[in-house]
Amino acid sequence: MKKQEKNLQDQNGMVNKETVDNGLEAPEEDIIPKEMDEVLNSIPDKAQAQVVRTMLSMQFRAVSGSPESTISKKITEEHISKYLEDSGSAMHESYKEMHEDKIFKGFVVLVACAMFIAIIILLKEQPDVMEKIIYALVGLLAGSVGGYGAGYKKGLDN
Repeated sequence: MKKQEKNLQDQNGMVNKETVDNGLEAPEEDIIPKEMDEVLNSIPDKAQAQVVRTMLSMQFRAVSGSPESTISKKITEEHISKYLEDSGSAMHESYKEMHEDKIFKGFVVLVACAMFIAIIILLKEQPDVMEKIIYALVGLLAGSVGGYGAGYKKGLDN
């Protein structure tokens, strides 16, 4: 085992060199090229740790790469074609769902109008009863539209 020289910083910010036995063998060859080692040695000890930290982080970023670049390297024409087909079918299903929803809402409005007209025809001889029933139905209709979430769902779609 070889002992390595380690820079230690005390409370006053002074850097002290100390030989430390970390239980690891030092590498046979230098990790840092000689030119870079000379530049690092010319930097003051206080700034040297920050420079080394910055260099290591730059190397780590270069080696690790982003997940997007890793995935984009694996994408083939087949993947793109499948994605486009799936997107097309999803858009078709979405259109179909909105179309069926419009048909359902139209049917509900038609039935409500038919019931309203039927009440008017059946109760035309008793206007005071018809008035109370119409007010109750309008209130029920307004509450059901609000309870159905018509305004809330419309805001979600946009």
